[in-house]
Amino acid sequence: LKCVTQNYIIRKKLNTLALGNKDVTSQHQIMTKYSAVVSNITLEPKTTNAATSLNSSSYCGLTGWSSNTETSIAGLTCDSISYKSQNAAYKDLIQINSEKTFIRLGNTTNLGSSGYPKTLYTVEYFK
Repeated sequence: LKCVTQNYIIRKKLNTLALGNKDVTSQHQIMTKYSAVVSNITLEPKTTNAATSLNSSSYCGLTGWSSNTETSIAGLTCDSISYKSQNAAYKDLIQINSEKTFIRLGNTTNLGSSGYPKTLYTVEYFK
């Protein structure tokens, strides 16, 4: 999975991906459950200013940020988000809309008792 902004790229690198059943969120959105194993989660600042900002705030407790260089944040807490560790089990939702060709992912900060997100993020990623 890859989340891109103008200043950063967050990559969730997953192994052993297994698609599960289709389900419906509480907002009546059809999506598919999947599980995987985390091989790594990285953050890459895309500009020198972004790297400088991360370094000055010791983002994720790190100060070695460099532009266009991926740094592992697996197992770390960055702001209020705690990222899974390497080799940890990972569960998420994915909604794929073939008419609009977008993908929407599960809100991993809002997990249900099953370990899967209860809702989807509103952000849509287009091809």
